[in-house]
Amino acid sequence: MRVRGLVPVLVTAMPRTVNGVPKEGFNPDSVGLMKKAAGENSGVECINLFEPAKEYISEIGPERTTAIYMGIEAGETPGKTNSGSVANGHPQRKIDGTHFKEAASKVWCKIIAEEIYRQAKAETASRNMKALSGCLKKRSTRCRKNK
Repeated sequence: MRVRGLVPVLVTAMPRTVNGVPKEGFNPDSVGLMKKAAGENSGVECINLFEPAKEYISEIGPERTTAIYMGIEAGETPGKTNSGSVANGHPQRKIDGTHFKEAASKVWCKIIAEEIYRQAKAETASRNMKALSGCLKKRSTRCRKNK
């Protein structure tokens, strides 16, 4: 990859949810393992999507979070769910909690762009993150509330 000028960038997973509430991490700790791998390999960057995405989910609340993750409402789709349930949708409005809709993917992309920008502006910024930051659009709207 590096011979071709590519920069490896690890991006941690976004949080899984249960009823619209973010779950605490993963087992094994994939976020920690990715950060460790990036730290041990020169020139490998890491963007922590997990923590800012978890913060975003907490800000918008369970009802709005449930709307951006995949779910099957009764009568919405034919077929079976993983729980072996009913054809023609799940009568209890089964919420996946892992896979998400396009709306969430757009938020995750904005968070990743913000993290690239934040890392590039740090005193300890790597040359790679500064270069990545330069590829972002100059004008970007924030997806989360200003704090």
